[in-house]
Amino acid sequence: MVNTNRRTVLKTVGASSAALLSGCSGVLDGGSDDDSSSGGAPDYRDWFPTASKLEGESGGYLYGVFDMSALAELEDDSEDQSDSDSSQPTDPLVANPLGIYLAAAFLSLSYSQMGLTSVMEGIDKSSNPIDRWILVGGYSVFEGSFDTEKLESNFDQMGYDDPSEVGDFSLYEHPDNPYAVGIRSDTIVAVSGNDLEDPGSVATAIIDAERGEVTREHEDNDTFDKVTKAVTDGDLLYGVLPESETFESESGSDDLGVNVRPFTNAVGLSQSLAIDSDASEATARAGVVYDSEDDVDTDKLESGLGAEASEFDLQQDGSEVSIEATYEEDDVSG
Repeated sequence: MVNTNRRTVLKTVGASSAALLSGCSGVLDGGSDDDSSSGGAPDYRDWFPTASKLEGESGGYLYGVFDMSALAELEDDSEDQSDSDSSQPTDPLVANPLGIYLAAAFLSLSYSQMGLTSVMEGIDKSSNPIDRWILVGGYSVFEGSFDTEKLESNFDQMGYDDPSEVGDFSLYEHPDNPYAVGIRSDTIVAVSGNDLEDPGSVATAIIDAERGEVTREHEDNDTFDKVTKAVTDGDLLYGVLPESETFESESGSDDLGVNVRPFTNAVGLSQSLAIDSDASEATARAGVVYDSEDDVDTDKLESGLGAEASEFDLQQDGSEVSIEATYEEDDVSG
């Protein structure tokens, strides 16, 4: 059984991302051209139950949303440039979304052992049944088109218990390993982790959130509601609430592999990176939420962000700040 203690993995990615990002600095060479603006309530947050339903969470909340065509390009560029002399992106507007993707990639290492070979193949551009990968804390939701009969056969061979029904999902739990997988033809919910006592209850909570059967985090937490609305589109997107009351400069990565120093005293953050392959440029967006207008430090944001951007715009609206920056290929890949 693979060691997939998810909190350990999330901390480890902070130390590992510097080396790994050096192989991903060519991300601007290709990808999708999603240039949607921020705002509104995104549909993916329907998958987010309250933090109390995610076993092992002790304050804070992390989510990610990844466009799989962009991830496939990222994988190709990483292989092509792993031996190059390209410098790694250091600007948090670019490096942070990449760091969260890397954390998700680490977390996915156990999926083939869970009987989800088709999911692992989906991360490869040549065979991709996945349209969207949603990270819910340390767990995954894959949306796309899946062969449920093949998955059921895999689970049977691997010794999973007979499935239970959760809405229109079949939920499989392993008697000996901390695995739970919910499947239907268009979605897979994958939960694993050595620190889990009841992965089935976590998977059920995620499924029930999408069904509207339990309270969702944005319905219970005004800050989370603002964070999820602040940035809603991009090839690589994430949002995070700190485990403490605010992001602290001393924490550096806040145990999540992202640089939160420019966002000191904020109570929530969302970021995205949208890649325009035709123009060889990318648009980075950030939404920063503070408890009050007095806590906003625009000087710190401007000095800590956008140093490598060709265009940079910061707008403050009370206790919220929106940032948009444009990066040309040379600005990021060195």
